[in-house]
Amino acid sequence: MKKNTIGKRIAEARINLNITQEQLEELSGFSVSTISRFETGRTQPSIENLIKLSKVLKCRNRLFPL
Repeated sequence: MKKNTIGKRIAEARINLNITQEQLEELSGFSVSTISRFETGRTQPSIENLIKLSKVLKCRNRLFPL
């Protein structure tokens, strides 16, 4: 499994909701720089952060590969 699969799924979910990283910052409490690091794969979110993102991005039933 590629390292950035989670980041790509986060970005896809955000784009599918038609929201910017700045809007996701407001909704999630994560900074734009953190969101960018998640999406590019420079940082892997913790399980807790994945759960929070999945709720904000309305993809609770979609499993992120861990």
